[in-house]
Amino acid sequence: MKVRDFTICQTKKNNVKSDVLNAVGHFDKYWSNGQVIKYAFMGGTTQQRKLVTMGINDLDFINLKFWETTDVNIAEVRIAFTPGGSWSYLGIDCLQIPSSSPTMNFGWLHKTNPTDIGTVKHELTHMIGAGHEHQFPNGITFILDEIKKDIPNWSDDEIIHNIINQSKAGTVDTTLDIDLNSIMLYAFPARWNKEGISTKQNNDWSNKDKEFWSNIYPINEIDYKKVLLTLYEDKNIRDLLKSTHVNVANLLKVDGEGRELEVINNIVNSLK
Repeated sequence: MKVRDFTICQTKKNNVKSDVLNAVGHFDKYWSNGQVIKYAFMGGTTQQRKLVTMGINDLDFINLKFWETTDVNIAEVRIAFTPGGSWSYLGIDCLQIPSSSPTMNFGWLHKTNPTDIGTVKHELTHMIGAGHEHQFPNGITFILDEIKKDIPNWSDDEIIHNIINQSKAGTVDTTLDIDLNSIMLYAFPARWNKEGISTKQNNDWSNKDKEFWSNIYPINEIDYKKVLLTLYEDKNIRDLLKSTHVNVANLLKVDGEGRELEVINNIVNSLK
């Protein structure tokens, strides 16, 4: 069985914080609740971009807002499609990566099938601060030599970082037990670990995934003014407001609360 059969990813080691391991939820990697995260595509076909956008739209169970921009200089998340591996930096580690470099990559997105959609959702969950479910504290005991038989093109360090290492209890947010239906769990045979646990390919967020992350990013009152100001950082939107939607631009100068949502809706409608 080869690595492509597992369609497994790698989380990127940030050179600034290379001691970080994968786990369930790294609380030092979380975005601010309600934050607007701007993302930009770096290449990719129309179909590939569509698959990623579908995954982003499905993150409607958490209180993070995503806005696509063509300006990589202001995008916190930059998505590439270089053939090879699929990977993502964890959470706000994305902010430490130069704007000329991607923070997420999809090495195998071709069509709308469960596996490709599952890959998208897996990497997006890394992006919001998740590690791998199989690296749950005090969880599965993996066997390096057995894994190497199936992933010969990975170094020992890559296998240890992405599969074997367990996070330390008390350093991450976790559920009570390992969720075998989690989108963040690799599919692997029983001989990979001493406990004899085998897992399947999970291509969607489990109920526990959704419950866990909706508690990390609870949906509450939206700060529309904050959303609006974030959108206004996008030069394309700013130029559009100034040149063709003077009335909308004037609304930005209005003192008082309650009109921010009106402005956002006008912006969104004007870009359709």
